Amino acid sequence: MRTALLIFVGIFSFKEIIAQPPALIPYQAIARDASGNAVLSQNIGLRFSIHDQTITGNVVWQEVQTVLSNSLGVVVTSLGSVSDLSTVNWAQGDKFLQVEMDITGGTSYSDMGTQQMMSVPYSLYAGQAGQANQVGGSSLSLGDSHAGGVIVYLDQTRQHGLVMADSVFSADGMILGYRGLVGGGSFWVDTDVSIGSGDINTESLFASSNVSSTNSVLSYVVNSNHGGYDDWFIPSRDELRRIYFNIFLPGVFNIPEGEYISSSGRSIKFGTVGNAFVDGYVVDAVGFWNGLTSQWVAISVYDYRVQPNLMSSKFLMLRKF
Repeated sequence: MRTALLIFVGIFSFKEIIAQPPALIPYQAIARDASGNAVLSQNIGLRFSIHDQTITGNVVWQEVQTVLSNSLGVVVTSLGSVSDLSTVNWAQGDKFLQVEMDITGGTSYSDMGTQQMMSVPYSLYAGQAGQANQVGGSSLSLGDSHAGGVIVYLDQTRQHGLVMADSVFSADGMILGYRGLVGGGSFWVDTDVSIGSGDINTESLFASSNVSSTNSVLSYVVNSNHGGYDDWFIPSRDELRRIYFNIFLPGVFNIPEGEYISSSGRSIKFGTVGNAFVDGYVVDAVGFWNGLTSQWVAISVYDYRVQPNLMSSKFLMLRKF
């Protein structure tokens, strides 16, 4: 019989995370039995698994613990105290945490559910970035001025990567420009979230766009000649995440706090109007805040409506080298 587990503390709050290895993710919960009663002062068997990309994706990290609940049934522990969390590639793709529990303290686990980890522990991510910076013999480093911008990502060869334009652009008063029109109706292009996909995303969005206004984020980036280069693109969601951890948090380059638009978007069905579904589109953005980042929906656009004014949003421009 499935046992209830009520999580009452935000699992993914990293403002208090230990900053030096081994990095830990704090976890608290109340263990309850099938009748909803708190399990008091008893050993609780827990198995934590991190799935890659999707809720049922490959397990890339797993840890088994036995934790004694207190007199109120509260279980307090830290993920990473048994298995090293630095083995997870936090920089690439979504991660989902699954929690399983056995209130008898054994290993006959009941699945308590899986949820997306909406934030990433900075100390883990930054540790991976630091290791990557030691690979190869190139003199290039993150934050260097190079190829028309500031280096924000280097591949393993240390010869190629991504540079960011040395300016941050405000979207105040602009529209997005991602919509296409065909046969009198709207359509949207689903784009990728991964590192290395921002240029293809931008090209695909621009090729399909039928937004005539030049005062759009998409048009501005595609037509930019910033620094004498004409191949700038809007970052994908994971490219923005990499900038957040590699550049923003360590203070390598001054990027203002704010909500940054990506080129990663997907079509959705918002609901119905009368008997017809209303089509829409959501675009991922990354919040650049000291101590915490999240992937969240920044823009929702209903079909047959003028695209939104992007007040308070910002955008960056990247190019490959």
